[in-house]
Amino acid sequence: MPLVVSSGDLQWVIYFVERETDFRNTERTGCGPGKINFPTAWNAISLGPFYEISGNLTLARVHYGEDLKIEEAEHGQWHPHVAISLDHLGRALKSQGNIKDAYLYFQRALEVAEASFGPLHPEVALRACILGDLLYDLGGFSEARSQYRRALAIMEALSGEDHLDVAIILKSLGNTAKAQGEDAEARAFFVRSLEILRNKLGDDHPYTVITEEYLNKLPQTQSPQMDMDDEQDLLYL
Repeated sequence: MPLVVSSGDLQWVIYFVERETDFRNTERTGCGPGKINFPTAWNAISLGPFYEISGNLTLARVHYGEDLKIEEAEHGQWHPHVAISLDHLGRALKSQGNIKDAYLYFQRALEVAEASFGPLHPEVALRACILGDLLYDLGGFSEARSQYRRALAIMEALSGEDHLDVAIILKSLGNTAKAQGEDAEARAFFVRSLEILRNKLGDDHPYTVITEEYLNKLPQTQSPQMDMDDEQDLLYL
């Protein structure tokens, strides 16, 4: 079960971790009284998220950067741990509004994930979605759609066409199509996403409600089937 702390407790966590880290750096490490055996990367891994949660993104980036150096030194540049560290750095940069630099880290994280797991893996789909979200924020809708479609193909192949992850990706594709003014295609994505969400989560779940709102905000269009029916009616006039 993950540890949940309040904002006040968080400052104490940071204080004690820093204190133990100073002790580690000044005392001989190992087992026994007065000694600790934290792994080398323990401080960088632990303090980065704490600083990020507390809102100190500058220090979070420092610790994430140290963590990346350690992971690359210990495992090489194409290890899954490296992808995680790259993602942390990209996330901190994005939170600071530095979208373009964040893109470089997210893009490399995707490349590392693919090199580590192969092209057909949930981790690759996740990284593709993260990169797609960032491209969407940058206004690169075509590139974002390409990443979302890649993630969709992976998750459909691995988990089936009615998986929750598929529904989330379909919603992202719908938003991207809507941003490009392709309302008919956006509607198709939202409808399919909504069907999965209703079956898996129910009508009242926030994901279902939000997706339905996206669908309802699209301009109402007459379906091709309705047009055909109208033509058949005209034949009898």
